[in-house]
Amino acid sequence: MLHSVKEMRGDVIVARDGEVGAVGDLYFDDERWGVRYLAVETNGWLAGRQILIPPSSIDRSRSSEQTICVTVSRDELRRSPELGGGEVSRSHEMALARYYGFPYYWIGPELWGPAPRPVNAEAARDAGRSAAIEMQEHAESSEAGPAPSRLRSAADVVGYRLEATDGAAGHVEDVLFDDDTWSVAHLVIDTRDWLPGRKVLLSPGLVEAVDPTHRTVRVRAARREIEQAPEALGR
Repeated sequence: MLHSVKEMRGDVIVARDGEVGAVGDLYFDDERWGVRYLAVETNGWLAGRQILIPPSSIDRSRSSEQTICVTVSRDELRRSPELGGGEVSRSHEMALARYYGFPYYWIGPELWGPAPRPVNAEAARDAGRSAAIEMQEHAESSEAGPAPSRLRSAADVVGYRLEATDGAAGHVEDVLFDDDTWSVAHLVIDTRDWLPGRKVLLSPGLVEAVDPTHRTVRVRAARREIEQAPEALGR
């Protein structure tokens, strides 16, 4: 099922032993295009601290339309690696992987490293996907260090200008993802500066670069191709 990142903001997060806050943002990477973390605003519970929760920790059987239940306790969330400075570095991601027990999604052939869907490291081993786990362990001991993170804040990317091969073509209005694989399915593009009142769905496979400095998304498509893209009905 497809979900809007804009509509998910504000959904309540419930641990095994009680409510912890609400979704304030989602982080996705612009290389494999997976939604990697839910950023939870804890409000007064943890003095306004933001914590990151991986999709592998979500309990789908207990979750509902506007409530997301997770398999960890409030205390486990309180002790999770703290996000500092508002940016998620690769070293912070590695700390999160070790803490929550999920494999590195950037190592291995699948969207989530050893698997096409979010899994924990134990499940990956049980399924016989040990090669990516071994690569992960090797990466941890490598002197070269980890590759830079490619994470983007969904809240930040919404509003970025869309640059086609032949000029400006609108801006990012929303990001849609599949809650089965947690893969980004579409960017919703508002073309009202060019095609008044029309919103279209753009495949992330067309994206050439996401540029936070200039707040743009550059795509390998001409304005005419974007004009012919499927309309984002009801959005």
